[in-house]
Amino acid sequence: MAQKLMARIVLKEFEKKSSLFKASTERAIVGLDVAYRRMGGAEYAYGVALLYDAVRRSAVDCMVATRAVCVPYIPGLLAFREMAVLGPLAVKAIKRWRPSILFVDGHGLSHPRRMGIATHVGFATRTPSIGVAKRKLVGDIRDGYVVVDGEPLAAVVRTPTGSTIYVSPGYGITLEDARRVALKYLKHKLPEPLRLADAISKASKKLIRPSRGFEIHPCPRLIEVGA
Repeated sequence: MAQKLMARIVLKEFEKKSSLFKASTERAIVGLDVAYRRMGGAEYAYGVALLYDAVRRSAVDCMVATRAVCVPYIPGLLAFREMAVLGPLAVKAIKRWRPSILFVDGHGLSHPRRMGIATHVGFATRTPSIGVAKRKLVGDIRDGYVVVDGEPLAAVVRTPTGSTIYVSPGYGITLEDARRVALKYLKHKLPEPLRLADAISKASKKLIRPSRGFEIHPCPRLIEVGA
């Protein structure tokens, strides 16, 4: 009952803000991804915010944030694990780059509580966001969409590499706009802003030694890890 009430509250707020995204302002896009590394008896999160120029179709800047992780991975509760690093990182990225849209590695509305990590990040920063996930958490697949209680919450997208991704609105954008924008930048297994952020987060694990508190680091050279 509590989960259904939360879902109704989230959807009501989402409906009010679903028109925040304007295609005409689509130039600065940020991809957000987190990778993990266990070291010295502790686990660390490596969050990446990558700035992607939609006109030049290339990455132009990025930030890496690290922090010790105290919450284990639990399916459906990813936000409790990742917001500690993605939250402050997204705030810094938005303040610096003023993006029109965020791509987040994870679900948006296609979530048991209708509030995946992409919805958390978008709602917390009041910035339109799109969730891109590699596996389905809820619902049935009908006519290319993930449907829950008769409502389509995510688009099922076949990538050029042959894999399947699930694209859902996080915050401030409709499902159809989220699908359209994701397809526009999909050349490989993920939309480019997210694919490049994923590559940098994985490289950062090998190149950056973190401290336990939240810390921002220089970004690895894009030409080396983002190709």
